[in-house]
Amino acid sequence: MRRLAALALLALAGCAAPKPPAPPAPKAAPPAVLSGTWMRPIGSGVAGREGISFVADGSLGLLGMPTRSGIAWRVEGETLIVTTNSARDAQPVESRLHIEELGASRLRLAADAEYLAGSYERDDGAAGRVTGSVTYLQRIALPADAAVHVALWDTSKADDARLVANEVVPTAGRQVPIPFALTYATADINASHPYALQASIVAGGELRFQSGAATPVITQGHPVAVELVVEPVGG
Repeated sequence: MRRLAALALLALAGCAAPKPPAPPAPKAAPPAVLSGTWMRPIGSGVAGREGISFVADGSLGLLGMPTRSGIAWRVEGETLIVTTNSARDAQPVESRLHIEELGASRLRLAADAEYLAGSYERDDGAAGRVTGSVTYLQRIALPADAAVHVALWDTSKADDARLVANEVVPTAGRQVPIPFALTYATADINASHPYALQASIVAGGELRFQSGAATPVITQGHPVAVELVVEPVGG
């Protein structure tokens, strides 16, 4: 009898209330939905717009933020992770932002003390890209800390060129050719104006290579994919 009673208790234990279901996994923001360009007013009394361009290949572009360059992005759960740098410090910096809202036309990001936090509206026509590579002909290896700087200029005034966009690409030990993808705001492009790219390579805080001449791009029949050849400084 005791054995039967023990078996009955075990059977009852097995029929106890079912375990609560595991909590649902964090809802991931679909990259396909996030991909594209999101814009917002600059704010603080400054006219114009700024924004973020999430490219489907994982690269990142920043618009209207001349002191900061976009490098890459990815999504983990409800967290957007962006990698950026600046002309002053080419080393990549990773920032994490919580995706509070993501719809067909609206994006809201939250993070403490992060400039990119805030609300954006989708505007996929607001960004353009010039792609290509930077190289040189000399058989010289680049130091691991070298960074490629690419700048887009409005050259309609020969004596007063206007900077439209710039990008800093850390080489991270890679050698030339170094690919780049420079994002610019289409609102800054005037179809009747000429535009040109220039490139340079900085290492150890010193300018090592620079463009011999600017390369025309975008308007007046010029391409949006180019190879930029730089030359040694002082060589």
